[in-house]
Amino acid sequence: MQTAEASSPFVDLNILPPARRAAGSLGRIALAALALTLLGCAGLLPLFQALHTARQHTSALDAELSALSADLEAARIDLQATNDLQRRIDDTHSSLDSLAQSRREFLGDGPALSAVAETAVRGLPPGVTLTSLSGGKDGLTLSGEAPSAGLVFAYAGVLEGGATSDATIVSLAGADAGGGASVTFTITLAP
Repeated sequence: MQTAEASSPFVDLNILPPARRAAGSLGRIALAALALTLLGCAGLLPLFQALHTARQHTSALDAELSALSADLEAARIDLQATNDLQRRIDDTHSSLDSLAQSRREFLGDGPALSAVAETAVRGLPPGVTLTSLSGGKDGLTLSGEAPSAGLVFAYAGVLEGGATSDATIVSLAGADAGGGASVTFTITLAP
């Protein structure tokens, strides 16, 4: 036995008595198993690190996904509000179109008469009253009464200088104020 031990390249450091010593091949197998276990654990370490890194990235992506979901929900709410507002605008436009159609049916297709009518009312000399005001495609027709024919001519001059360039006295009837009667008139304003 001593010759077998002397030929071994390893020094036997086992201080146990020979009866307690493990068999030589079993010790090598245990040593190999221990080495393989350590290598396996060392091989799993990068996998655990990769798993930990993946979890960190996943949690960051989950936070970003939550933020994007909140932004998407806010955009959906804004889109709904925009659609509601657009619907209200469309309803308002249809109401305005309906009113414009009614105006055209009532007043005709001529230009808006509000500025001309306002000038006709504001330009009335003292004592002159309007009895009717009507409009159409041909313009505005004013009828009224005045204390004298001179005031009717003055009124026609005010109208020509204001809203329209063509004020025509169509009719002038009655006596002057000297007799206590009034003068009736009709003036047309071209559009």
